[in-house]
Amino acid sequence: MIHAAPPPALVAYANPTPIQYVIVIVQEGRGFNNLWAGNPPTGVTSTTTSGLSAISLGSASNVCGNPQHNYAQFLTTYDGGLMDGWNSISVTGSCGTLVTPKSYVNASEIVTYRNYANAYAISDQTYQPNMGSTASGVCYLFAGHCGGYATGNNDFSDNPIGATEYWGCNSAGGTTAAYVPMNAAFPGTTGTAYPCIASDAPQIATELDAAGVSWRWYYPTDNPRVCAPCAFTDIWNGSDKSNIVSPDTAILTDLANGTLAQVSWDPGDLTTNDDAPEQSGQAASNGPARVSAVVAAAQKSKYWPNLAIFIVWGNEGNWYDSVTYLPPQPTDPFLASGQNPIQNGYRVPLIVVSPFAKAGYIDHTPRDTTSIIRFIEYAFALVSPSCLGCVPGNSLAGYEPDNMSQFFNFSQYGNRWMYEPHSPQTIASATKGKP
Repeated sequence: MIHAAPPPALVAYANPTPIQYVIVIVQEGRGFNNLWAGNPPTGVTSTTTSGLSAISLGSASNVCGNPQHNYAQFLTTYDGGLMDGWNSISVTGSCGTLVTPKSYVNASEIVTYRNYANAYAISDQTYQPNMGSTASGVCYLFAGHCGGYATGNNDFSDNPIGATEYWGCNSAGGTTAAYVPMNAAFPGTTGTAYPCIASDAPQIATELDAAGVSWRWYYPTDNPRVCAPCAFTDIWNGSDKSNIVSPDTAILTDLANGTLAQVSWDPGDLTTNDDAPEQSGQAASNGPARVSAVVAAAQKSKYWPNLAIFIVWGNEGNWYDSVTYLPPQPTDPFLASGQNPIQNGYRVPLIVVSPFAKAGYIDHTPRDTTSIIRFIEYAFALVSPSCLGCVPGNSLAGYEPDNMSQFFNFSQYGNRWMYEPHSPQTIASATKGKP
């Protein structure tokens, strides 16, 4: 979340890193244990398969289902800190057999992700920044909040409900989404409102624009819930609307043609985003193939020598996790009430791909996904000493998110691992030195 104080003035100074381009590849609906337990990256020990069922990343043999992961269902699994409510939540799907939330993905289906994890850097302590659905998860990746620090102080938690389920200021009249008012202690209460956030809401685009840093949000038209900038009035009704680009696969064209923006977000469509399918016929390879295509295109592009790619799951889908949820942060000094009803969800996978990423590195620092915003601010020297990504009431330890610099070694250009896309899933030998 973003603090209520006005954003500090921008400070102009040289970029502290060689990173000149950032791509945030956004997948959905998989928790850390759910994705990795069946085939954990080398050195990962905080997963378990005990008492869990193996399932497909797609839908196989007429088995499918999506555990409900709205705010109310997260509170059910959390159960006041006992974390024992996974048998009590709903699973939606139209297949013959529904999955159970106490599941993990088949080992053979995550080889692409595991190869990236072993070749580059990962986190085993990154958490969803709120207890909420897809729409709010991606909203936090763009702004660090989802309305809680705009007029009204209502932080949206759930997907929109309406004829089209569009998320944001382009929603049809009558569309509503659940929110949590920022005026009570956790777990607070819920209400509903039209999902368009007031123009005084801080978000990263304001900083990027002021610093002359280009940005782009790739928008899959079949998945309207993942258009985070669409939810902000000043973007939807202003010139920045042109930075919302469809389809999401346009990022491949921009990488090939040399027209990539300096900061890009790329959420997947309904068949490639890894979210648990609610019907049969979705191939397990779709999500890994999409991610592999973007990474491979980036590695072959002119941007690779100065690029950082974050592969992150915007929400964890309310799957079982073996790691105890960290206690809620009780107060937020930037809120008038002194309370903070928005608390972190469970762990999500996070992989950092870059020629500067430490090979095989596992970071154990507790953080939530808003640290990616902090890295963008750090890499482009946007603000100092305070920052949009520095959120006292939202960080797991009660302090500001880290800038994630520990994932990188900027002193040398060393990690140039290359992949053969899709099949076979092999890693070529690393080469050293700039091209």
